[in-house]
Amino acid sequence: MDVKPPDYETRMAILQKKAADDGFSLDSEVIEFIAHSCTSSVRELEGAAIKLLAYSSLTNREITLDLAKTAFRGSLGQQREKGPVLSPERIREIVARRWRVRADALSSQRRTKDLTVPRQVAMFLIKETFDLSLVRIGEFFGGRDHSPCDSLHPKS
Repeated sequence: MDVKPPDYETRMAILQKKAADDGFSLDSEVIEFIAHSCTSSVRELEGAAIKLLAYSSLTNREITLDLAKTAFRGSLGQQREKGPVLSPERIREIVARRWRVRADALSSQRRTKDLTVPRQVAMFLIKETFDLSLVRIGEFFGGRDHSPCDSLHPKS
C-alpha cells in the first residue's frame, strides 16, 4: 500500500483540526507557513503543531508567524527565513504590482483585458505553487466557479 504525503490543502485542514481539537487557534499565515514547510506526513504536521504550542507555552508568548519562525529555526523554517512567506495572497499582490493593477481588482467581477491576463497568471502560479483545487482558487478570486480556472492547464 502506497501512502502519499498530504497535499497543501489537506495539510492546512489537518493543522486547523489539530488546533481546534487541542483548544488553540492559529492564524492563517501560521497555518500556511507550517503547511508549506511540513510536506512529508501527517505525523510531521501534528508534531509541528505540538512543538509550536509547547514553545508558545514555555516562552509565554502568543502564537504568531514570528514565533513560529523562531520555534522552527534550524528545522522547518530554515529555508523560509530568507524572505517573506509565500502565500496565495502574496502571489496575487506580486502579480498585481507587476501588471500595475490593484490586487483587490483581480478578485473583482470585472472581465477587462487589463485584469483577465494578470488574474489568469496569478491563478496559474497559485495552482502550481500550492496545489489548490480549481474550486478553491476560484473562491479566492471573488467567488468564481472553477470555469475561469479551466484554462490554467492544457487538456490531455
